[in-house]
Amino acid sequence: MMDYALDTNTLSQIYRFYYQDRFPSFWDQFNALVRAGRAVSVSEVEAELSRRSGLNAAVTDLKRLNPNFFTLPSPEEQQFISRIFAVRQFSGLISAKAMTKGTPVADPFIIAKVGAGSALFVVTEEMFRPNAIRIPNVCAHFGIDCINLQQLMEREGWRF
Repeated sequence: MMDYALDTNTLSQIYRFYYQDRFPSFWDQFNALVRAGRAVSVSEVEAELSRRSGLNAAVTDLKRLNPNFFTLPSPEEQQFISRIFAVRQFSGLISAKAMTKGTPVADPFIIAKVGAGSALFVVTEEMFRPNAIRIPNVCAHFGIDCINLQQLMEREGWRF
């Protein structure tokens, strides 16, 4: 089992603000986590990252470290996605604009990775807001553990 399912915003933050030449000890530990298969993501995150300026290298790096880093949804994860959208308020996870344009939307896939038991924690930089349609709100509804990058580092005991 994987420990962490990483959202697009967490990976963006890592690659945009933790420069590899300035934070080598962070990268040693992060790369080891990815290499060991303890941190993964989903194919929709790969698609979101690929569409963002300057983050194609992140996709290449992550696939080099672990060719299975970006996963397709399992049948159990697909069933969990159905459970998410069965809750009326969560239908807004995919905006009308994203549906019209066909742009990738990773949120339900990241949540389902943990909800279906394929990982232990969703890692996102989004924050819980009452009545919002955000990853932490959906996770709270389903009793899924949701943490941010700082909490991942604390859980792993990383010191710099």
